[in-house]
Amino acid sequence: MKRKGIILIWIGCFLFVCSVYPMFLIMREKATIYHVYKNYAIEQLINVHSRMDATTVLNSPFMLTNNKIQVITEDTGIVAPKTINQKIKHIFKMKILINDEEKFPESEVTLTPEREEDSRFLSWLNVVKIREQDSGIEKTAIIQRLSSDWIPGKKNPSHTESQQWRIIYFTGYNQMEEEVFGYPDRGKHPLGVRLIQESQMSSTLIGFKSDVLTYLPSYYYPAIYPQLTFWVGVMLLIWGTVRFVRGMRDTSA
Repeated sequence: MKRKGIILIWIGCFLFVCSVYPMFLIMREKATIYHVYKNYAIEQLINVHSRMDATTVLNSPFMLTNNKIQVITEDTGIVAPKTINQKIKHIFKMKILINDEEKFPESEVTLTPEREEDSRFLSWLNVVKIREQDSGIEKTAIIQRLSSDWIPGKKNPSHTESQQWRIIYFTGYNQMEEEVFGYPDRGKHPLGVRLIQESQMSSTLIGFKSDVLTYLPSYYYPAIYPQLTFWVGVMLLIWGTVRFVRGMRDTSA
């Protein structure tokens, strides 16, 4: 009984050690999702699935929490590197004027040079309203993607890890706050990550602190590994410890 207990403990330790870190990532991600969805309600001010709506809002000055917002783009004439989208795109300079002033640095975006019916900005910029559930305080935000499109074969740095965003929060006239962060430090900006997810400002699926929940589920992951292997490991550790202790008592007796 003592020997069987040791074997069970070794197997349990192996399964536990292999599963504990991904289980920690999954539980931490679920806890973050719970809190950020509980604390904030998000309302899309631009229907990302409606081309007409996006054109109407972003191609002309619009009001946002008593602030006049205008998005201005300037074609540099430089052809952008080829991406997963086969359309020919140019590098543009994008400025966001707030009350006719440029309060934040301009950014580079890649857009098709032809003027189209639908807005060309939606993969780079979006607008939402945020409501804090406890206090009822409302504010609006502009979510802007600062990183370039996905260039096939460019892996240094990888496309996902090189992503960057800017979020401008508005609470009143000329009352604003800028939040800039990248993929590696997104864990410090849970609300920002939710805004990025809901506004589709990321060209890849991203999680709040890790991407463990963005992987496609299968028969193996995550039901068998790490969830089942984790709990089987815990049970084997308990069972093996009980058998080992009983074996020690039988030996001493």
